Amino acid sequence: MKRWTKEEIRFLKENYKKLDDRFISKTLKRSIDSIKWKRNELSLLRKRWHSGNRLTKNKVIKLLLKHKRKIGKNLSINNTSIAIKSACQRHFGSFNNAKKAAKLEIKENFRSLQPEAYQSTPELAYITGLLLGDGSLRFQKSKERKSYVITFTTKDKELMDYFLEKFSKWSDFKAKTYIVKGGYKRFPSGKESHYKKTYNTQISFKRAWIILKKFFDKPLMCLEFFKENHLHWIIKGLWDAEGCANVYDNRIRFYFSNKSDEIVTLYKKLLDKRRISYRVDKSKQGMYNITISNKFDVLKFFRTIKGITIKRKETQEIKKIVNKLKKEQHRVNFSLSFKDQVYEITKKIPIGYVSTYAEVARMLKNPNAYRAVGNTLNKNPHKDVPCHRVIASNGHLGGFARGLEKKIKLLNKEGVEVIDNKVNLEKYYYKLI
Repeated sequence: MKRWTKEEIRFLKENYKKLDDRFISKTLKRSIDSIKWKRNELSLLRKRWHSGNRLTKNKVIKLLLKHKRKIGKNLSINNTSIAIKSACQRHFGSFNNAKKAAKLEIKENFRSLQPEAYQSTPELAYITGLLLGDGSLRFQKSKERKSYVITFTTKDKELMDYFLEKFSKWSDFKAKTYIVKGGYKRFPSGKESHYKKTYNTQISFKRAWIILKKFFDKPLMCLEFFKENHLHWIIKGLWDAEGCANVYDNRIRFYFSNKSDEIVTLYKKLLDKRRISYRVDKSKQGMYNITISNKFDVLKFFRTIKGITIKRKETQEIKKIVNKLKKEQHRVNFSLSFKDQVYEITKKIPIGYVSTYAEVARMLKNPNAYRAVGNTLNKNPHKDVPCHRVIASNGHLGGFARGLEKKIKLLNKEGVEVIDNKVNLEKYYYKLI
């Protein structure tokens, strides 16, 4: 066994109370058993804890000042031992209160959210949709600190300003924007690529990060958390991030693309709730493309995303077609017979909605003809005329040539809930005029 030198014995005597045996073992490059054996030989036994060893307020303050001098920088939760933090909590109520008593610098960098921020709001719904589509949450950890960063980048200054406005309204925190100038980037292969000027923001806000992380981990949780009347804000955010619109063969088409199965499923379910029909295609690269092209579904989607979302991508051609669709939706061809007019109007009621006999009569500019409308629909010979979507003004189902049970089945299949032969008009009513 290697003999102990005077320097090693002196180090052991000076530090056996302060330092752990493992640390002494590493410092002296001896085994832990050797350290314990030498302590016993020199009668260097650690005393049992008694009241005299307890940390008082004055002792805690002295330890904080001593530790501050030792590390040469401001104290934080991460660079202070558990024993000292516990003593600070016990005697002063918090670590910052103890630092205040020791007259040490306190950095007020903790941000909290207002209580309303934890509830369903249009601002949070839009922020969630936009970040799910084209944002990111980053967690960084070092010896000194942890960082919770929300990142969003766009080439559109107007969109960045709109995002920051919504974020500020939700969190009461004003984030900053920095600009990355466009230019050329050379890759290791030697190829050059041009990139455009972008607007970036990096928000270091732990509480906001934690809330948004839940939706990033489980996008479908949005359907449970947000209120029914706030869900269209998620559609606006998602489409604003990764959507586009174009005109082909004098028809508007809205597109949304994403690779994530969960985000695509969320987008589809949100469209289903709005009773908007769509088509889904998957590319060889694994990208899902959701297309809305039916003319009246296009109009409904246009109304869903009205505001900055479509304003940024709306062309004069799109405006012209939308105005034409609006007129077409409410137009009645009075040159047709009364029966054919009723059938044409009934076709305009979309899947998942109902209208009333009185509403159809008003479209015909004859409000008192609601009984005639009912009789006409009762004799409907056309399969493409959804006469089951027309009910009484008080919400009751009214009549149906094939029986009320069949009418209920057809409505339920389209997502319209019928309770005691009655439909909730506040939820499922479609205004024709």
